[in-house]
Amino acid sequence: MSLLKVDDIHVYYGAIHAIKGISLEVHEDEVVTLIGANGAGKSSTLNTIAGLLKPRQGTIAFEDKVLNGLPASKIVPRGMALCPEGRRIFQQMTVPGEPGNGRLHPAQERNSGQHGRNVPALPPAE
Repeated sequence: MSLLKVDDIHVYYGAIHAIKGISLEVHEDEVVTLIGANGAGKSSTLNTIAGLLKPRQGTIAFEDKVLNGLPASKIVPRGMALCPEGRRIFQQMTVPGEPGNGRLHPAQERNSGQHGRNVPALPPAE
């Protein structure tokens, strides 16, 4: 069983055909990377998988459930999210302060019994 399966997705920005039929499969305990030049479609592919862009063609399935057409807000509770980096989102925050800001998604809190609890912080650096 695939954890994530992307099959022949095509994504457009207006009339521009940005992603032309990418397919990939990720199994449990496997690491897959997207490597390419600037403008190759790496971010567009990830944004499409996460529900931020909609493919015109193809299928995206996570844990054997098709995600096509679902907004990101419906994909996150299923256990998948996009975490961008390097965008100066928390400019005033220090590195030690960041882990304490994480929270479990409400659906995960219900399933784990950890309502309102922060994600465990990293241990102090030595």
